[in-house]
Amino acid sequence: MEWIATLRGKVVGVDTMPVIYLLRRTLLLNAKNLTTKMLSQEITEEAARLRARHNLRTPDSIQMATAIHAKASFFLTNDDRLLDLPKPKLLILDKLRVAP
Repeated sequence: MEWIATLRGKVVGVDTMPVIYLLRRTLLLNAKNLTTKMLSQEITEEAARLRARHNLRTPDSIQMATAIHAKASFFLTNDDRLLDLPKPKLLILDKLRVAP
């Protein structure tokens, strides 16, 4: 998983399924710089806008809004339906590629 090294020092939003995938492999359990964000009014308002504009499911809109609020450089996911979103860049775990 050399591609993970390219993320060092970057803020990365993470979708639920990749977290489960990576936790199974204990990658994140030893991560020193892993942080979580509390849900805020600003995040919920952005989530509502994303949900309305892009027809996202509620969990997806909350996760993406949190990544945007945290100024994430990337968002790790397996959900191709998120490709329409303008930011942050998606890392599709199954394809191990950065979406344009």
